[in-house]
Amino acid sequence: MLSPVELRDLIKGRTKEYLAWLRRRSDVSIPSDKYVLHPKWDFIFEEKFRYLNFHPSIREQVQDIFSGKVERKYDDAASEISIHDYIGHMASSQALCWNLVFIMKKHDNFTPLFQVLEESLNEKVPDVEFDFGIETVIVPELNVARDLGERGAATSIDLYLRTAQGRVCTIEFKLSEPDFGQCKQKRFGNCDGIMVALNI
Repeated sequence: MLSPVELRDLIKGRTKEYLAWLRRRSDVSIPSDKYVLHPKWDFIFEEKFRYLNFHPSIREQVQDIFSGKVERKYDDAASEISIHDYIGHMASSQALCWNLVFIMKKHDNFTPLFQVLEESLNEKVPDVEFDFGIETVIVPELNVARDLGERGAATSIDLYLRTAQGRVCTIEFKLSEPDFGQCKQKRFGNCDGIMVALNI
């Protein structure tokens, strides 16, 4: 387990490597680091360059979301995707989620994600069956405050999945936090409290 200082140094190093790779391979002109990265935190992209935190094949889609051009047509989802304040951070959980999920969506192939989920769930909770398939509803960044009866600070899910049978699986992406707790709403009957760590 890395200490906070070691983790920060690792993220800084990876940021430098990533920018060097972008400059060698990208068709996008990238100015010097002092203009691209936050002046105080050199592992966070400045707001106008946060699109660089995403795979080139989904950057156009990401920029559309940033500018509010994308709407979602789900009965149980807000029309806009809530964007984290620190999505430009190299260890952003939302950026990680989008980099995986939007590419799967682009190729209309969620099979790798569904396979990993099914294997992990079967191993940890074999008596619970999730039938992921083509009719599974996939919603990035869903605010579930209303469902949980929350007021004030609201719980927001990185990735929300609902199968055709009505089973719900919520996924929280993590890059830097070593642990996390159980669902705080379990005692109110809003979730069954099952949490499975995935290695994707």
